[in-house]
Amino acid sequence: MDSPKERPKRSRRKAVRKSGPSQRKLGRPNKFDQIDTAKLISDVAEGVPVPIASMAVGIDPKTFYRWLDDRPDFAQALAAEKQNVIMEALDGIKSCSTKEREFRQLTWFLETVYRDFFAPPDKGFNFTQNNLMLGDLDEARQILDAAKALPYRNGQTDN
Repeated sequence: MDSPKERPKRSRRKAVRKSGPSQRKLGRPNKFDQIDTAKLISDVAEGVPVPIASMAVGIDPKTFYRWLDDRPDFAQALAAEKQNVIMEALDGIKSCSTKEREFRQLTWFLETVYRDFFAPPDKGFNFTQNNLMLGDLDEARQILDAAKALPYRNGQTDN
């Protein structure tokens, strides 16, 4: 057998390609190019939670949020799709004046999916007693004091 020293060396042609992309890509293939980003964007805009929508197309939710940070075109496409969904719902609300059920469905959708824009403002913690809404603790104390002053509370009766 020939020893390594006795074999003739192969000559390699160096710098055959002076410019252009490399022929071989190293690392993992790009997930962004492999999945259906249009479906992902559409699902998220229509109210599907991000973890469920991202797992449905085969990516981790962290990858979705990283794409929002790293890819401005992806973030803009999502914002545009959300705007389209909101405008369709608002147009549906304007046009369904006689259809109570459809009106309620569209308003519920906007209030739950896009609550930052369409839900009523949060009034804080409320005490509820006998269908009476109490706004703060001082008001509750006043009502309790008034209730204690009633005759039937103290065992007093008018005869």
